[in-house]
Amino acid sequence: MHTPYCPHGTLDPFHLYIEKAIQNGFHEITFTEHAPLPNDFIDPTPDKDSGMDFNQLESYFTDLNRLKKQYEKDIVISTGLEIDFISGFEQDTISFLNTYGMYLDDSILSVHFLPFQNTYTCIDYSKSTFLEFIKHVGSQEAVYKLYYKTLMDSITSPLGIYKPKRIGHITLVHKFQHALPEKVDDHKEIISILSEMKNQQLQLDVNSAGLAKPYCFESYPAPPYIQLAKQLEVPVVFGSDAHNAEDLHQFYKELKLYL
Repeated sequence: MHTPYCPHGTLDPFHLYIEKAIQNGFHEITFTEHAPLPNDFIDPTPDKDSGMDFNQLESYFTDLNRLKKQYEKDIVISTGLEIDFISGFEQDTISFLNTYGMYLDDSILSVHFLPFQNTYTCIDYSKSTFLEFIKHVGSQEAVYKLYYKTLMDSITSPLGIYKPKRIGHITLVHKFQHALPEKVDDHKEIISILSEMKNQQLQLDVNSAGLAKPYCFESYPAPPYIQLAKQLEVPVVFGSDAHNAEDLHQFYKELKLYL
């Protein structure tokens, strides 16, 4: 879940998330705020708000350490980050993880930005951005293939001893699928992704946020792939990807059947 440190989220305080989790019977939670982006990477979103302000990172860690102690009798709170895998910036990511990885209890590695012809696009920013990117790349299928290639690179990339153990929303490219003129068959790509996650001993983020998106209507990934992950013995971890306290544990009951 996210936090008041998220520049594109809400200012809902930590305690609202924590107390709601306790009331709902959860024994452990992880805050995974968007990590600061590499210094030389130009955020392609209009407000340049995809990652946390680097100057707030120490304060974020301090707040979580305080909250861990405050709530230690009620719930286990883990300090985490959602790290962006950005093609071409692997060394920056390694350097960041080598510096700050020791402060993390848990973390997620995600792909949001896709490279094409020396520019990057945040594929989940908006429907219009995604549709423009399809025109730019040439076809829906080409965008899907680029996404899964980048995702596979994130899984296989040697990012050091602090590399996140969980891969985030592996079917994020589906976010606007019902706004597209045709459905792309990416079954083989998803199977390849899960198989390589098994090889790399990584965990799967079972992310419920897609069910709340108006053009997606499914979790990231959909239930059949959650079941496949379990058959492959890939550990699955539920994530609501909440950017406000109201969305915490969204659709948990629907997905609990597959966990």
